[in-house]
Amino acid sequence: MIKEFSFGELTTYYTSEFNQESGTEISITDLKSIVNVTQTSVTNTLTPYLGERYRRFLAPDNKIMNLKLLFLEESEQTSLFQDSGYNIKREWIVKEVKPIYFHPFKRENKPVFLKHPISGKGWKAELTFGYAPQDKEYEELGLKIPNKFQPYYVSIKRQGLDVLLHDRVILFHQLFELDIVPNRHADYNTIRGEIDLKEGFETAITKNSIIEDNNFRHCLEKVRKILKGEEPGPKKEKKNYLRRRSVPDELPEKLLRDRLAEHLENHPIFKKDKVNKEYVLEGIEGYIDILADQEVWEIKTSQANALDIYQLFMYMDVGGFDNGYLVAQDFSGGAKVAIDFIKNKHNKEIILAKHTDFPITHPPSDEERSEYY
Repeated sequence: MIKEFSFGELTTYYTSEFNQESGTEISITDLKSIVNVTQTSVTNTLTPYLGERYRRFLAPDNKIMNLKLLFLEESEQTSLFQDSGYNIKREWIVKEVKPIYFHPFKRENKPVFLKHPISGKGWKAELTFGYAPQDKEYEELGLKIPNKFQPYYVSIKRQGLDVLLHDRVILFHQLFELDIVPNRHADYNTIRGEIDLKEGFETAITKNSIIEDNNFRHCLEKVRKILKGEEPGPKKEKKNYLRRRSVPDELPEKLLRDRLAEHLENHPIFKKDKVNKEYVLEGIEGYIDILADQEVWEIKTSQANALDIYQLFMYMDVGGFDNGYLVAQDFSGGAKVAIDFIKNKHNKEIILAKHTDFPITHPPSDEERSEYY
């Protein structure tokens, strides 16, 4: 027990002898009325806050800390804070509170990328980035929807990245405050992750803030550029992770096909009378994505090449159809050469169209995620 400090002797109390090799007990007396120590407040606010800040120390696979809160009341027999003579009025065991992610592609509790190393002159860090689940996605993960008191409840006040140093959360839910986005906005509510500072960083004396020196500023600049797609991130790819939430780079082909079929059926001007999906041609292996009023429509999720053109031509030739459409993200030079050859040689008209020419590229709804992913 330490009693003597640089400013003088401290009156020290403890509730019981430690039954372990080391530890810390902090006793607070004479709480002011402004401090809310009701059971509801401690349960909903204080213990989750501590569980979040010290989550790595409290994790079962780490377990280098046991943390609990004791509220004491004076015993009838002796005065408070003697070796005996107190009663434990209430007790809370603090458990780890860690972020819950919802991976947009794998539909699992995983970040999009984990501990991506970043560095600069004199500093090193790791960046973890992901998206928070929304209500229906908690159910998909088999988890209860958190109440509004939970540390990682999705809201503008809690959006963003936690900053850690020496495994301790120093800053919570920082995004706008770190100048990663220009302003607070609901569009960023689903963003979460960690900036884990490894080397070259210091905290202020209270341990609750980082000294904003050149190392820290350069680190944040690096994080911002990676998340905005201005610099390569994991796998040396440039992606704007802040632009949209859980949408893959390529929407599933079936989703694009069904959206296109619905568009053809319901277009107010160019409405097709008869639209069939997965139209089977006898005698060949395969089927036409969409047959709309004797026009053949084929969908490709990425760039289409000459082989894709000839696949469409085969369907047109076998089925006796004169007009075909190939809808893709882009087209190779060979695809255009193949179209000219087929038109001149076989008198079959094939038209190229990009995904963006139709209203089919918007992010999937919750219902579509359930059906197509």
